[in-house]
Amino acid sequence: MEQPQEANEHDLKMWPPGTIRIEDLYKAKAEDIILQPQPTDDPNDPLNWSNLRKYWNFSLCAFYALMVFALIDVATPTWEPMNVELGFSYELLNDSYAIGCGTLAFGAFLLIPFALKYGRRPVYIFSTLVQFAMSVWSAKLETVADLMLVNAFSCGVGALSEVIVQMTVADIFFVHQRGAVNTIYVWTSAIGATLAPVAAGYMTTNEGWRWVWWWCAIWFAVCIVVFVFGYEETKYSYPIT
Repeated sequence: MEQPQEANEHDLKMWPPGTIRIEDLYKAKAEDIILQPQPTDDPNDPLNWSNLRKYWNFSLCAFYALMVFALIDVATPTWEPMNVELGFSYELLNDSYAIGCGTLAFGAFLLIPFALKYGRRPVYIFSTLVQFAMSVWSAKLETVADLMLVNAFSCGVGALSEVIVQMTVADIFFVHQRGAVNTIYVWTSAIGATLAPVAAGYMTTNEGWRWVWWWCAIWFAVCIVVFVFGYEETKYSYPIT
């Protein structure tokens, strides 16, 4: 005789492997949410941090993502003056963008293992240092080699922003909270990708195309400072039981 459907829904054996319950279907109050993953008793466990502490660290990550996406997408308004001043053809400029897209495809695969091994904080700091250096290099570029290399390195390291922020979210937020904070991440990265070129067009017209990159360097310098002095490591080593 088949079991009633309601009983099957509450039998975890009936669900696919990896399914977790975050709410008791027999109860409707918010405080009845089942925390997943289960926090430890250690106050240093990032899951036990206060909301202020969690959202401060996540805000830094969102700012980092905004700046990386801005740096990756900010170049196109500078192409016309680069074509006039440096003689770069539009075909060459398109090729430089394509190289960046190529390194975006595998940069995270090469660098994320370091975040798993050594923690998130040193990788964030390393990434912002590289992006600061790439911004300065872009502001001073003169040759085709400069153009190709800055796109390759900035996008290759920038690929981290598409993975490491979600790692931080998983470190400090419970499953039922991750949808909201990942939505914030998506919005901030979209703002960097879509509004930064608008600002770059204004700067190119009024300050010159090199100042687009100098402003990126300034904001990445701010990012370095806040990560060095304000970001806490979220990688937590759970005790072996």
